[in-house]
Amino acid sequence: NTQSKIADMRWEARDFMELQNLVRPPRGCHDIVEAVMILLENRKPPVPWSGCVIALPSFIPRLKALTPEAVSEESLRCSRRLCQAGQGDWFDAESLRSKSRACADLVSFMEQFLLLCDIHGSSEMRA
Repeated sequence: NTQSKIADMRWEARDFMELQNLVRPPRGCHDIVEAVMILLENRKPPVPWSGCVIALPSFIPRLKALTPEAVSEESLRCSRRLCQAGQGDWFDAESLRSKSRACADLVSFMEQFLLLCDIHGSSEMRA
């Protein structure tokens, strides 16, 4: 199930530290980190790379704790729109893996989390 796939994800702190050292991240890296930041902080885009870099050290525990209930509808919409814009381009875990393992893992996370939000939204409508 989707929740267990998210729980089973293995995050490596060194992968996120690698991102922190980038002044200009490769195509797709800023985009996926920005999409995650929008969810984590319930904020509107754009999120500058400098703001992303500051938050990277706390990503792992925050990703593990993130639930659909914690995300506003507007943040979910903005993040989803950003990911949809990257489909066929950077929103692909395998294509990003050569640039950044952390970013590839974030794409996998976003795929599962957005699916979880869809499931959660459907169950809320039935309640």
